[in-house]
Amino acid sequence: MTNTRLQKIESIWNELRSKPFPESGYEAFADERDFVELDTFAAGCISTFISSAGKLDQKRYDVLKSCSEDLSIGIKGLEPGPFKSYAEQLHLLSNLVLEYLDGKLRECAEVSSVQNRDAGADS
Repeated sequence: MTNTRLQKIESIWNELRSKPFPESGYEAFADERDFVELDTFAAGCISTFISSAGKLDQKRYDVLKSCSEDLSIGIKGLEPGPFKSYAEQLHLLSNLVLEYLDGKLRECAEVSSVQNRDAGADS
């Protein structure tokens, strides 16, 4: 990964995955979803994103988006401490990946729009 945004995401990911899952997280729930499940699914999507040099298929994008939304809701109900910090970092990382992908999608749409406009001008 050479892009600085990708490097930042990878750095945060390496920091997060070097930490053990906090004990208090095993009993925590977010919007009726278990935090262990959210961590597992989000981590799988983020890992795929990193190993694919900033790419993610639509299914994993949707899973990560759902996890991020549930984390956003669930974090509000957590007591300050190691698990809340862990969950906040996972949420931040999920959002960084989603924002990166959304930005790439916009860039592709803009390029396509310009190409279509230019193709129409050639007619």
